Amino acid sequence: GGYTCSCAAGYRLNANGRDCDDIDECATQMDCCQGNCSNTAGGYRCSCADGFYLDADGCRCLDIQECSLDNGGCEHTCIEEQGSYRCECRHGYAKDRYNSTQCHDINECHPATNTMISPELVPSKSPCDQRCVNSPGSFQCSCKELFRLRDDGRTCKRCPTCETFTQLESLVITLMEEIRVLRSEVNTLKSQQQPQQQQQLQPNAQPISALGPFPDFDGAQ
Repeated sequence: GGYTCSCAAGYRLNANGRDCDDIDECATQMDCCQGNCSNTAGGYRCSCADGFYLDADGCRCLDIQECSLDNGGCEHTCIEEQGSYRCECRHGYAKDRYNSTQCHDINECHPATNTMISPELVPSKSPCDQRCVNSPGSFQCSCKELFRLRDDGRTCKRCPTCETFTQLESLVITLMEEIRVLRSEVNTLKSQQQPQQQQQLQPNAQPISALGPFPDFDGAQ
């Protein structure tokens, strides 16, 4: 007669044939746990790095798609990365200097007002040569009188013909105002003359069209 010893799953029989030693699965299961393996008594446990989650098979680590949930908390654009994500702002906007998920319009026309974005993202001066109007995510340049905007949309050049045009424009505006005043005076005179004309008519007077018949001058002797 005799006997043999055996061990439970996760253990192996010691060389003495009696004792059971824990098997270090992490030494052979590294490919399964992707390097995040913790040995336990009679088994092992896989864990995943930040930005990943353990698949239902208990082995693979899958990337968490942060952007699929509430746009990752990003105000504008959410970009997936391996094990992480990042927020980006649309053109003409920059990230908040304290909260990278929020975006602020870059005021190109008045750089000093950009207090909520990182200083390195603030333009050093207005991009426009003369006049600048800021708008959400953009800006618009314009020029003073007697100047014209160049093709670059930012700088201005003197316009020789603009002075003549400005004078003509002023003259047209003046003439239109004079015409308006004259028209108003004519309408006033008409309204004053109408009651006087009605008073001068005789009570029994009839319009010429009501008189007749007119004599036949062709047959007169």
